[in-house]
Amino acid sequence: MGKKRCLIGAYALAMALAAEAFGTNDFVVADISFDFASREIFYGLGINREPVVIPDWSLTFFDYVACGFMAYIDTTDWGARKHRGSPGYGDRAWQYQEFDPYVRLIHTFGPEDTDWLPLAVRLGVGFQYEYHPRFAKCKSGGVNGNPDTQLVYFYSSLPDLWLEPSFEAEFDVERDHGAYLNLGVGHAFPLIDAAEGGEDADPVLALRIDLSQGWGDGDRVEPYLGLNECGLMDTTLSIALEWRPVAFLTLAPYVAYCDYIFDRHLRDAARDFSYRGEHATESWNFYGGIRISASF
Repeated sequence: MGKKRCLIGAYALAMALAAEAFGTNDFVVADISFDFASREIFYGLGINREPVVIPDWSLTFFDYVACGFMAYIDTTDWGARKHRGSPGYGDRAWQYQEFDPYVRLIHTFGPEDTDWLPLAVRLGVGFQYEYHPRFAKCKSGGVNGNPDTQLVYFYSSLPDLWLEPSFEAEFDVERDHGAYLNLGVGHAFPLIDAAEGGEDADPVLALRIDLSQGWGDGDRVEPYLGLNECGLMDTTLSIALEWRPVAFLTLAPYVAYCDYIFDRHLRDAARDFSYRGEHATESWNFYGGIRISASF
């Protein structure tokens, strides 16, 4: 366990030093963000009832290859209180409960790249390892009922269109062997334009609205909702106020609402969803927070 923490700390330190060393290089872009969320949400389900911090650090090389990590960090003794008597979860206050290193190939192709593209298309594929800290073995054969897994992603979007449609496919290739698809639209409404940079410059203040719909196959639905059937999962509406006090920094307070609207069976299962004995009672979740991000 100590070696694992040292490796994770060394990885984070290396990312920070690389961001400092190469952040001004045109061939390398460093992106750092911290999401302070009122609760942890996965597939529209409330996994953690209390606030979490979600850091996400990455380096993108030549506008094609990105490597980085994200994590989920408890801010309270929620684990100790909710998991008392279960196999060793303990108090994880201000410690990570999930660590996800990833590698992605992602790029925006536009008319300037090829004659047959009438507008910009953003395409990406990625691999992510989902690591969970070890405490005690469970009878289920996993670690605290939540073993590690590996995920493969495909992503596409049309950023030049007004609604900015996007599509993401996620495939669990180790633990659940399930697939999750998400289709979304969104738009940022400028409130205060940038003083310099012309029409292409990001506004100083913008109101962004996003709407997305998820779909899962039976292998993706069953571990969370106990039903081995595919269907439309979480519908999410989010509203963020994006403020850029300087060109490289964005502060974005947000609120979001998600629910299982279209599939009655999955909606009923979401009402009965229980994470370590704490029942949801409702199929919807309302949450918010503030996301701080910087790009160098």
